[in-house]
Amino acid sequence: LSSVGTFSKPANGVHILNGHFSGLDYQSGYDSFKRFVDKISSIANLISFNDAISMIEKKNVQFDKPYVALSFDDGFYECYTHIAKILDEMSISACFFINAGVIEASNEYVTSYSKRVEVRGRNFLTWDMLKEMSDSGHIIGSHTLDHFRLFDLDERAIEFQIVENKSIIESRLRTQVTSFAWPYGTLSDISDIALNIAEKHHRYIFSGAKYKFYYSLEGRVFNRRHIEAYWPKSHIKYFLSTEKSYDIN
Repeated sequence: LSSVGTFSKPANGVHILNGHFSGLDYQSGYDSFKRFVDKISSIANLISFNDAISMIEKKNVQFDKPYVALSFDDGFYECYTHIAKILDEMSISACFFINAGVIEASNEYVTSYSKRVEVRGRNFLTWDMLKEMSDSGHIIGSHTLDHFRLFDLDERAIEFQIVENKSIIESRLRTQVTSFAWPYGTLSDISDIALNIAEKHHRYIFSGAKYKFYYSLEGRVFNRRHIEAYWPKSHIKYFLSTEKSYDIN
């Protein structure tokens, strides 16, 4: 990807990216994310998340520029200290999909959650941080309560994971939660039952799959592309070079 990406050019259209971290580790995260947004800004137009959704919803528009919007899953501490701070300075809003279960949770829970998402040595956001982020214009979305794979759960458990998470976020932040992204993100990680429940309680549903297309599952789901801030610029350019299509898969 390094050699091919060096000569790649971002395709015109709207690219919704999803990541998790600002850098390889927390200490390097602020500078890493600053370099990342500088890279994006040098090759595309960085826009707010809501603006990206509005542009995609117009459907079959011929875009004359590449546009990039950002989202982040799981609610790591650096989303506030690094990511939101830098984006606020640019007057750009992102969407942060969180699991309310891990916010201000016990050490025992955080350990089990971190094992589930295969992450070590990362801290998580607090409710005060999330409230400040929401008040400054960032979108706080739902990512289920505990980050379980929805496809593996029965209907009752799915309902609890989706509805309880939305309810807690709305209660704590005094804001409406309209966006949902399911854990792990592939189309094989969500069942028809789970998608139906998610649609019942949210206006927008997001995957982490099939980034060549704006939508999946007959237009029910917006697609995002996984990119982390610390990836080489050549890799980022390569993934952004993919032509986007409105063909619904």
